[in-house]
Amino acid sequence: MTPTGRTPTDRTPTTDDLAEGIRALRGPLARRRALIEPAAFAAGVRARARRRRARVLIGGVAGLVVLVAAGVAIPTRLLGDGSATVVAATDPSEADPPMSMPLYAHGGFTVGWLPAGMTHRGDLAARVYASAGSNAPNNLAFAIDGLGDDFPLLTQAAGFFGPFSYISQFALPGATDPATLARSGSTALVTPAAGLASPALIWVTVTWDPYAPPNAAAQLSSDNHYPLDQVGTVDVAETIVASRPAVLARADSNTASDPARRPTPADHRYRAALLWTAPDGTLVTVEAAGPSPVDPAVIARVAEGIELVGQPAPPAPPDETTADAVRAAFHDAFAAGVPDDQFAAAVQDGPALASLRDKVAARYPRFAATLSVRVDQMLVVAPGTVSAGLWVSFTDPTVSPRALLAARNPTDAFGEAVLTPAGWQVTRAAYCDLIMGLGTPDLRCPR
Repeated sequence: MTPTGRTPTDRTPTTDDLAEGIRALRGPLARRRALIEPAAFAAGVRARARRRRARVLIGGVAGLVVLVAAGVAIPTRLLGDGSATVVAATDPSEADPPMSMPLYAHGGFTVGWLPAGMTHRGDLAARVYASAGSNAPNNLAFAIDGLGDDFPLLTQAAGFFGPFSYISQFALPGATDPATLARSGSTALVTPAAGLASPALIWVTVTWDPYAPPNAAAQLSSDNHYPLDQVGTVDVAETIVASRPAVLARADSNTASDPARRPTPADHRYRAALLWTAPDGTLVTVEAAGPSPVDPAVIARVAEGIELVGQPAPPAPPDETTADAVRAAFHDAFAAGVPDDQFAAAVQDGPALASLRDKVAARYPRFAATLSVRVDQMLVVAPGTVSAGLWVSFTDPTVSPRALLAARNPTDAFGEAVLTPAGWQVTRAAYCDLIMGLGTPDLRCPR
């Protein structure tokens, strides 16, 4: 329920507040800081994944891309007014000394400044899936999983997630931690520590090589699509970050429209985000949440300390020996006439799934006899893990429309193979997903 009486600490900033923020930015934030060398960066950068499923990179980034704010402005006018305020950079000779905070590195970027007391909580990288067909290298299926599903929701709503997204989360001591709650199995709403400052949490998201650059302002201003129905009405304004056009978005979850949504922890009530596109097309956001309205100057200062060092190496096709072994595993897992011991060696937990295979053949003999699962694109998405795009076909009019639909849309079919002591095997999940697609309740993988 929205409070009827707002105090200066829990109300949404007014136009005058933002104007005051501009004046405040004429101090250290508006100055160009000396560049910070990304010392000892190389070993810590993860080279994990690439595209879709809300829930990465093809070609290297030429040279070092540095993102430092020469001047950051928080505007007083909404988008559509046709103007944005830019704060001029001060003389370089007046610049503050380099930030003393050790650089935090993840996914090809570094974070050089955070509010006092805030520490790193976790990272994630989009998980990419190979596809069948001719999808562009940066237009692959992907999943955003991790952080206890505590995601930067304004960033997600703006369409700034992609197959090459990397997210780092930072938090104050006492901020709620959905990941810890999920591990405990509890469904209770966690209460943050009393007197927690705002922002209590910050997410930095970098999405390399986006397939279709989004219109953040339009996305955030649209009607209540997910997750906007969770974060509430979004105020959108234009601004400048690192001499680039940017969007400032602010929301109060007490204005959210979804009556069935889970209650929002107090330290996630207010959100604010700066979203912009770097000169090479990389999407960058700084999003913050807290128990009171987030000061835009704080996230602007975080934005000033972000440097894009270089896109991590993308998932690459496996070598021919591995590719042949993966193809053989998928063939033996699904083709008709494969001996039981050969099937068992081709699938994780194969011996335990042999009885299910027999049941499928008995229930849908034409399906089992004509099923073809052909491997198309393959990508190494993690050490010992290959994602495979699959062409699935069969002939059996008795099979449910759901399975037939899957077969008619093979670009949506993918599975993984993993390297085990027995060799390359189709994952249990990949085998079970296809069988469950038959839509027959009693044909399910044993637990």
